[in-house]
Amino acid sequence: MKWASPPVDNLKISILLIFSVAALGCAHQNSRDSFPIEQQAHVYESYIRAQMAHFSGDLSGAINHARQALEEAPADADLTLFLGELLMLTDNSEEAVQVLEEGLSQHPQELKLHLALAEACRLNGEQEKVSSVLENAVLAFPHEAQAHLVLANHLAQEGQTGQGISLLQAFLTGHHDAVEVWVELSAFYQVEGQYDAAVTAIEVANRLLPNDEQILASLINNLGLAGRLLEGREVLDLCVTRFRQSVSCPVSFLAHLQAGNTPDPEKVAVTTDILRNLGRAVGANISRLRSVERILYRELGPLSAFLFTESLALDRPGNAQLQSMAAWSAYRNNQEDVAVSYMERGLEIRPNDADTLNFIGYSWAERGIRLDEAESMILRALQIRPSDGNIQDSLGWVYYQMGSFEEAIYWLESAAAISNNNAVILVHLGDAFRATGNIARAITSYEAALPHADAELLEEIQERLRDIQNENAS
Repeated sequence: MKWASPPVDNLKISILLIFSVAALGCAHQNSRDSFPIEQQAHVYESYIRAQMAHFSGDLSGAINHARQALEEAPADADLTLFLGELLMLTDNSEEAVQVLEEGLSQHPQELKLHLALAEACRLNGEQEKVSSVLENAVLAFPHEAQAHLVLANHLAQEGQTGQGISLLQAFLTGHHDAVEVWVELSAFYQVEGQYDAAVTAIEVANRLLPNDEQILASLINNLGLAGRLLEGREVLDLCVTRFRQSVSCPVSFLAHLQAGNTPDPEKVAVTTDILRNLGRAVGANISRLRSVERILYRELGPLSAFLFTESLALDRPGNAQLQSMAAWSAYRNNQEDVAVSYMERGLEIRPNDADTLNFIGYSWAERGIRLDEAESMILRALQIRPSDGNIQDSLGWVYYQMGSFEEAIYWLESAAAISNNNAVILVHLGDAFRATGNIARAITSYEAALPHADAELLEEIQERLRDIQNENAS
């Protein structure tokens, strides 16, 4: 059910009308000053109602109110732009083109209308018209970097990156200090495989704006692409000096280090050194450290994420949280024994930490090893948190691995009841039922897990169900 726009009382309208003057801006205030004050109030009220409808998700209502505002002030460029953008949001690109063309005919010196019209034409499938509109924008605004950048990107999307490069080069001859254009030109050279030219362009951007971390990261990336990784290391050191907690620069450098011909032991040594320095720079903020680990995992893979957390754990051996971080990172890197060793270090610091006890016990149970010790660990964890479904699941899985299936079912059913819709627990329960020959209950558990499983587990469940089907067929 869609909610209707809430009623707006007169006081709210009065307040919103005051703020709407600032919201609309003063660029075309002269065109409104010629209106009677009552008409101006109608314009502002319609605009505010349009904004409120937009914020509440009622785009149809927003468009209707924006139309009313534009009818009251048809020569207002800001209102034209607002209505055009709303129409594009609702896939009414054809009408957006009409509205923006009309506005542009009255305000040919409004760059934002040129750019909005180009976007509306693109959405409407009028590619040739996009080029024409953007070319006109460049002619009308020869000194505006944005006009040239948008046209250059359009040319690149049309497979004409070379023409985009020429356009940007021509602009830079008269506007050498346009940092954003140098950055974009570097990206265009990179697309064309002209890596040394990309380096030169981004070096100019760096000279113009030396305290920009992303420009330095881009410079490192281009140096790596150009096979100049030693220079990239120098830039990395410079970046770290300027931005102690920089993640972008180390990631750019390490991505090329991993892809290069450096021997593996040397790669690991250099990577470890860089990541250790990064960890020390970030400091003791666990939330920030976890964020950096996620970035490294996403950009560079599980090994780099582990080397980072390992350096943290080794640097600060008395911090149980960092031992746990290193353990989980090792686990994601398929180093189960290493993971357990870090958890054991954490257990020395916090001997009654239920999560650590559960991790160690479950890790052993998963591999079917040291099951008596695993049972003891998990029972200790359960004494601390007796109503924790994950710990109950671990204990049930220990008993499953021991072959005590009825006892396993007892704990797994309890875990499933506590941890509603936990796919892993439901699969464990299905496995235990299947082991006792209760195929119907096994199928029920597997099927209950299906909607809540990730892609990998989903495939495993489907394989189990196929096996049961084949067994019954035979």
